[in-house]
Amino acid sequence: MVKAKIDELGHQASQDWMEATIESLQLKSSSRPVALRDLKFPIFTTNYDSMIEAASGIGSAAWTAPDDLHNVALGDSASVDHLHDICRERAAQCASSFAVLLEKL
Repeated sequence: MVKAKIDELGHQASQDWMEATIESLQLKSSSRPVALRDLKFPIFTTNYDSMIEAASGIGSAAWTAPDDLHNVALGDSASVDHLHDICRERAAQCASSFAVLLEKL
């Protein structure tokens, strides 16, 4: 519902909304993301932000790259796998990723 209203305003409005809401989030402490990293288990998230990566120094992977997803699942990559998408540097794509996923189901 919110996304549909924002999409009516155009591509730039959608991108601006994602950047203003998701990418503007700040961590108060890096202790939890660092603790997750130190567990040495694959990390999967439905979050669009990249706060875990920023706080812990590990990389990112997204569902749009199946090989990366596979490597994270097997433990061959220490990246955080985003099951929806990552907003960083791709706000417009992020806004439409869920719709793409629904079309594939």
